[in-house]
Amino acid sequence: MASSSSVLSLMVAAMLASGQAGIAQNAVTIHVYGPNGPAPAMTECANTFSALSSANVVVTSGPTSQWMQAALDDADLFYSGSENMMTDFTSMFSEQIDQATIDPIYVRTAIIMVHPGDPKHIKDFDDLLRPDVTVMIVQGSGQTGLWEDIAGRTGDVAVIRALRRNIVAFEPDTTTAHGVWNGLNPPDVWIALASELGAHPDESEAIKLERNLLIIRDAGITLTKAGESKQLATMFYDFVRSPAGAAIFKRWGWCPLHCTARDDDSNRRNNQKEN
Repeated sequence: MASSSSVLSLMVAAMLASGQAGIAQNAVTIHVYGPNGPAPAMTECANTFSALSSANVVVTSGPTSQWMQAALDDADLFYSGSENMMTDFTSMFSEQIDQATIDPIYVRTAIIMVHPGDPKHIKDFDDLLRPDVTVMIVQGSGQTGLWEDIAGRTGDVAVIRALRRNIVAFEPDTTTAHGVWNGLNPPDVWIALASELGAHPDESEAIKLERNLLIIRDAGITLTKAGESKQLATMFYDFVRSPAGAAIFKRWGWCPLHCTARDDDSNRRNNQKEN
């Protein structure tokens, strides 16, 4: 059986060979901008594509404020960590983005992240409401409003109130949040997205949410008008959306087609109400 790297090589080679043989003679730099969440997967896509073509795909990630000026000058592609983020990009970079090329590509679930060994014995969402549990959220990037969306699915304002009372860290981005998570006196729980665990598997353990509480965020990709003029940039855009790109994203905690939740459709609180 062929290795996954061999399959990737063959797929990219086929893309490059399909009427594009002359492209590989000239080195082209492709500038890609987006947030930290999808960055590990996007960077691996860039490195794979660069190694198998003449392109030099440069992925710049982080809070938008850190790269906005550079992107205004040379962005060929943008990627997002949620739909609200992509919508923001279409406003910020309205003169550059070709909205017809915006494509939601891969999805990731919200999860409960706990420290290795689960020292607070967190088993499900209800445990986040205990008075002895502290919680961190990211109020930005692809995680904007995530905790409220999850708690709000219960339809119970008391749940939202109890969860908010336990949130001790409202961080602006995932980089800052990882610093808090690995720092002194970290919170017990991080309500995050599965790609955070995929990028840092040794930092946490994941607890899946029950099906009735599951929240999904997607990553999207889009070409700029400048990117559309570079054939290798459009090929990289296609590569990220190809089965080879999907395989890379899957390794980093993304779901190429659909994500699953815990098998139980009701959490412990509902069971207690019925008994």
